[in-house]
Amino acid sequence: MCRDALFDVYTHPDTGHRVGFAQGDNGFIVAQSADAKHKGGVHEISAVAGVKALAQTLRKGYGKTGPRCYFSDQSLTFVLNHPELGGNWLLAAMTVKPSLVLEAVGKLAYELPEEFVFREEVDHWMSWQSNNHAYTTAADDSPLWSLLLAQVCMQSGWALRSQPQLGRLPDQPPSVAPDQWARWLAHSFTEHSIRDCLKALGWTVENIITSGSATLDEGNLSAYL
Repeated sequence: MCRDALFDVYTHPDTGHRVGFAQGDNGFIVAQSADAKHKGGVHEISAVAGVKALAQTLRKGYGKTGPRCYFSDQSLTFVLNHPELGGNWLLAAMTVKPSLVLEAVGKLAYELPEEFVFREEVDHWMSWQSNNHAYTTAADDSPLWSLLLAQVCMQSGWALRSQPQLGRLPDQPPSVAPDQWARWLAHSFTEHSIRDCLKALGWTVENIITSGSATLDEGNLSAYL
């Protein structure tokens, strides 16, 4: 897929216009940024056509610049991070079939009371995520999506990554270690919003203990505190 391609980027010294070349399944993937004179976009061409296009780009004065980049088909620009990982992402799930993650998160979200999260909000999140094919992400708009995404990934053994600057993820899912997740999310959300989400989900230390699901030994207690 073009979104996963890493491009060698060539920049024109006078205009700043950028053209990128990446290896495709059947030849080259060529992308160019948009500006006043260029529409911008990405397309695949044969290996022979790709070599000719690269030679023509060099003859026009473009020079290879910077590290290899992804290409955003929405902003029509070259970016360092994968296009599906916007600047405001906190967590990202990586699975062979992202639809499995969507179904699992959606099931939990739709079970929540309407007064806590509107069905339209869940629909919007599901629709937005369905456009992705590599990642399912949780952004900094609500702690709910981070909690749900972490829960389904840790329960199912799906790979989960976070923004590097946010530090190490808790070792247990939010339903088991709610306070650890509250501290981790405190970098991005208010304590009130996090506690409201955990309470609505029923993932609180009090619920864990009173439900009888907690084994009160030293090893397990450390996860709750």
